[in-house]
Formats: sequence, structure tokens, C-alpha cells
Amino acid sequence: MKEFIENFLRKQIFSTLSLHVIFIAVVGFLVYSNTFYAPFELDDKRNIIDNPAIKSFQYFKNPSVLQNVDTYKEVKKFFWSRYIGYLTFALNYRLHGLDVFGYHVFNVLIHITNAFLVYWIVIFIFRTPYFRDFQDHNSNNLIAFFSALIFVVHPIQTQAVTYIVQRFTSLATFFYLFSLFLYIKSRRSGYVRMRCGLYAGSIIFAVLSMKTKEIAFTLPIIAVLYEFMFLQGNIRKRILYLIPMLLTILIIPMTFIGANNFTELEWKAIEKSVNTANSLNISSVDYFITQIRIIVTYIRLLLLPINQNLDYNYPIYSSFFALPIFLSLLLLLSIVGVGIYLFYHSRSNGYLRLTSFGIFWFFITLTVESSIIPLANVIFEHRMYLPSIGFIISTVSFLMAIKIKVKKIFISLEEAIVFALIMIVLIFCGVAYARNTVWQTEIGLWEDVVRKSYGKARPHYNLGLAYSRAGKFNEAIKEFLYVRDSADFDLLRYNLGWVYFKKNMLEDAEREYLAAIKLNPNYTDAYINLGAVYMNQGRFDDAIEVLKKAIAIKPDDPEAHYNLGGVYEGQGKLENAIEEYKIVLRQRPKLTEEHNNIGVELFRQGRFKEAERKYRIAIGLKPDMDQPHYNLALALKKMKKFDEAVKELNETIRLKPDMERAYYNLGLIYKEKGLSGKAKESFQAALKLKSDYQDAIRELEALK
Repeated sequence: MKEFIENFLRKQIFSTLSLHVIFIAVVGFLVYSNTFYAPFELDDKRNIIDNPAIKSFQYFKNPSVLQNVDTYKEVKKFFWSRYIGYLTFALNYRLHGLDVFGYHVFNVLIHITNAFLVYWIVIFIFRTPYFRDFQDHNSNNLIAFFSALIFVVHPIQTQAVTYIVQRFTSLATFFYLFSLFLYIKSRRSGYVRMRCGLYAGSIIFAVLSMKTKEIAFTLPIIAVLYEFMFLQGNIRKRILYLIPMLLTILIIPMTFIGANNFTELEWKAIEKSVNTANSLNISSVDYFITQIRIIVTYIRLLLLPINQNLDYNYPIYSSFFALPIFLSLLLLLSIVGVGIYLFYHSRSNGYLRLTSFGIFWFFITLTVESSIIPLANVIFEHRMYLPSIGFIISTVSFLMAIKIKVKKIFISLEEAIVFALIMIVLIFCGVAYARNTVWQTEIGLWEDVVRKSYGKARPHYNLGLAYSRAGKFNEAIKEFLYVRDSADFDLLRYNLGWVYFKKNMLEDAEREYLAAIKLNPNYTDAYINLGAVYMNQGRFDDAIEVLKKAIAIKPDDPEAHYNLGGVYEGQGKLENAIEEYKIVLRQRPKLTEEHNNIGVELFRQGRFKEAERKYRIAIGLKPDMDQPHYNLALALKKMKKFDEAVKELNETIRLKPDMERAYYNLGLIYKEKGLSGKAKESFQAALKLKSDYQDAIRELEALK
């Protein structure tokens, strides 16, 4: 190992930039190679699976149309402000449908590209005037290399990459970093036209970042930080150069203000999203106080990524004088103080200036999600994706600053630092890969969360959902009942009712659906499922009553009309059933074929009366479709209803004159009725259409 380190330092193994990039890409793919089939989770449902906005590009041409669509309010609220992120999901959907593989590949590619950008941003920082006197190119390259490598393999990034919907975070970071990269390039370019082009590109990517996620709000501030920490020149010119970039900071608030065609995005919605408490009813002050402690937790996860969790059960703090908050505040102020100190005392060692830059980056980029604006959860690991870049750069550059300082005195310490960085990368690779295995199954993920946040209701609820989808109903009931004891809400009762229904525990299912309706009187799905319970109990009048209530709440709900049609069908009221099915037919154009196919299966089972009912419904929905008429004739023939069968076969022939089978079966019926002449004519008509129709030939010979 000592020989390897010496070669690494003196012979500059991986010293060329192209090898750095290749190595970062390969390692990144290896770490995330076990994630490509991880299922959709949590907010993936509302933002991807059940989101009509990504399934048609019409919404991107005219976003206001989405306001009239039945979808989640959160999607409507964020569709315009996160327009670019949703557009990439729409492209994924167009290419892959709901196959998770394509979504994961896209996320991993974005993550690896972000690592490249981290690498090149650090490289170009070393080419600024400030580092003119620091020409240790090997150390410079090592800082860029290890910063990008640790970023791409750090376990805390797994949530932003493997959790598909958090593409909003990684994609916004991509545009953020690329904008900053182009800004840095434009400031180095000596050609006016190229400088203007690069600068324009920087502004464009800043806009794209801000239209992907709100974390981009800090980008202009980071540009200012870079400008005044590493560049030189006339202050007035530099400020003028920064003004267009600074103006992009208005994009996010103006997105909401300007979207006056969006009922969900007017000032009332903005006030709700900014000022109201989150799901735990946390005030802005309590949220801010709690974030002081959470930032320390983030730092711990960056240094020691163990016990990672998708859904932390984090305590809420209300006082600055609570000991954990007071100590955390002292620590954070100390780190900021170190950053300021290094900024003013980095003349002799330029790497300390980069360390200072990383510290400031970390705290500045945290301000959007860890300040006074309450978000839906107080802590999420994906919120570290962008801030972690500053933390990693500051840590690596600080270690390299120590290396430079002691190089002439302690050669072994210099080797130890590089060795430590290599070991950190290897350990993080293993931990990140292991963490990604947790995401491979829905049950595995939520079992992990429950172990780490046992007393929290939501993990148990989501584990119950995972169990129910996997058919593990007893386990699902156990989890749902655990939640019901501490957090009773309509969706819980609805899903518990669904599990009871699947276990044919109809009385328990009825109780839960009624409880869900009591908690939410407009819960359409609960009424619909309660109707299904009543249908299975034979309580048709009760089923009709609750299904009509569902339709009163949501008149165009196809499932409510379909189930109501099923109740009428069960009562033998086919005309009423057909009227309900016709409403469904607009949204399910293949409904006629479905009824016909069910009839065919019932016919095969010898259930001719039930098959007849399905065929008559299919005919009622689409009278000019020949196959249901023909199939109905066969069912009537089996039931010895010959006159009705003849009528249906004649209608079949009218709709499809070349159907030889219809003529043949018509002949069989006439033969059965003793009408030999008509039977002979029918068999001959079948042979005209199909001259080698052996069954018809045999029947004709038998009539001679």
C-alpha cells in the first residue's frame, strides 16, 4: 500500500483529466448498479404513476389546462414552478411508460454528470487569478478528483438518486452547476463573442435550474461568492457583470406571482405553502430552531453515514436554550467563524480559501430548505445533495492544505492523508451500495424505516401498504392497526377496509369504510368500495344508495358508474345497467369487448344464462358489433331458445354477411326444429362462402 501511495503522489497515477472522468463514471455506475429496478415509492405515485400531466404533452403547451384535471393539488401547485423536472418525467413516460429502468438510468446519468461538473468547477477555480501563485498541479487535480469522487459515491446521495421523484433535486443541481461552470468559463474567456455566449448560456441554465426546483434560488449568491473570493478587477465592472445573474433570483417568486391563470398558484396558495405549518403543525420559529439541530445531523451524516433513514422520527424543538439546540448553534457558529477566519488568513495557503468557499457554499445552499419556511418534513437526506458539494470540497481542500503544510516535514503524513481519502472512497462505495439494496423492494425499504423510526405512524402505514400490495394481508392489518391507535385518518381506514375486503371479512370492511366516510364525507372511493361490500353481501339496495352518493360527489367517476351498473346487472335490470355502462364507455372504449369476452368465458364454463346477460349488455353498448350477436345466438341455442337464436343469427348475418359460421349454426337450428328446407339453404349458403366447410358438407349429406 505504501508503494501505491508513493506512486499515486509522485508518478501521478490517475493524473490525466480524462482518466479522472472515466474513473468517476465507472465508480458511479458500479455504486448504483443495483438500483435500476427499484420500485416507485412515496411521492413517485402522485408525481409519476397517477400524474396525468406527464402522460400528455398538451399540459406543457398550455399548463393552465391542468387546473381542470382531477389530480393531486400538490402537482397542480408545483407543475409550473418545476416545469422542467416534470418535462423530463414526461419524456421518460413517452419512452418507457412506467418501466422504472429508464427513470433510474436517467437519474444515475444526471448524478454522474453532476460529479463531472463538480470536478471541472474545482479545476477552473484553480485557474483563477487568486491561485496564480499556487501551482501545485498534482494537488489541484487531486482536490478536484477526490471532491468529485466522494460526491458521486457518498451514501447520503442515494436518496436524491435512487428515489426517482427526487430527480427534481439532482436535475436542479445539474442546471445549477452547469450555470456556474459556464459563468466561470465566461469570466476566463479572452474573446468577447465567446464570453457573451458562455454568459448567456449561464443565464439560460440558471433559469432552467429555477424552473426545476426552488433550491436554485441561491445560485446568484454563489456566483457572487465565487466572483469576490477568486477573481480580481474593477469592482464596478464586476458588479455590472453580475447584475443579470442576480436578476434571476426573481424567477422563483415571479413564477408564482405571474401564474395568475392558476387557481392553485395564486397568492393564497403561496401563503399556504410558505407560512403554514407542515403536517406536524410546526410554526416557522419552531421549524427554524429544529433546523439548527438538524444541520448538525446532516454534518454527522456527511462525516459518518450510518443509520440512514428515509423517514426520520425527529424531535421538534421550541427553544434556543434547549441544550441540544444551544450546543448545535455553538458548533454551527464555530464552523461559520472558521470559514470567515480562513477567508481572511489564506494568503500563504490558497487551499484554505477553497475550504472557506466550501463552508460558505454549504450554509448558503441550505437556506432554502433549512431556514424559516416550514416544509412537509423537517429532515430529508436528499436536501443535502447540493449543500454536500460545498462540504466535500471544503473537507478535501482542507486536508490538502495540511498536506502542503507538512510535506517538507512529515512525508508519512502526506501519504497518510491520500491513503485516508482513498479509504474514505472505498468505504463510502460499500456503504452506498449496501444502502441502495434497501431500496430494491418496497417492503424492504419500509421495514428498514420502521426499525429506525418505530414510534412514528407514517412508516408503519407505508409498510402496511407495501404488505397489502404484496398480498400479505395479516401483516398489513397489524401495521394499520398500530397506526390507528395513534393517528386515525380517512386514508388509513380506507386501506384497512380494502385489506379486510380482500380477506372476505366483509363486516370489518364495512366498519372501516364507514369510519373513513365519517372522517371525510366526500370520500368517493370509500363510498365505491362500501358499495362493493354491500354487493358481496347481497344488499343491492344499500349498494345502490352509497354508489349514488359517490356519483353525487363526483358525477363522472367511471368506477362508481361501473359498479352501479354491476348492481343493476345483478338485479337483472339490464336497461339500467346499460345506461350506467354507457357513461363508463366514454373513458373505457373497450368496455363492450370486455363484456363480450366475459360472456365467452362464462359460456365455456357452461354458465349460459350469465353469458346471455353479458352478451346483451355488450349489444346494448354497441348494437352494430356482430360478435356479441353471434355469441348470444350460441348461448340461446344451448338453452333451446331457438326462435331468439334465429333472430340473433339473422342480425349477425346482416352485420357481417360473409360469416359462414352464422349460416351453419342457423342451419343447425332449423334442422333441430325440423325445417329441413331452410336448414339445407343455410348449409348451402355457408358452403358458398367456404367451399371446403366440412361440417356443412356432412350436414347436407345427412339431409339427403
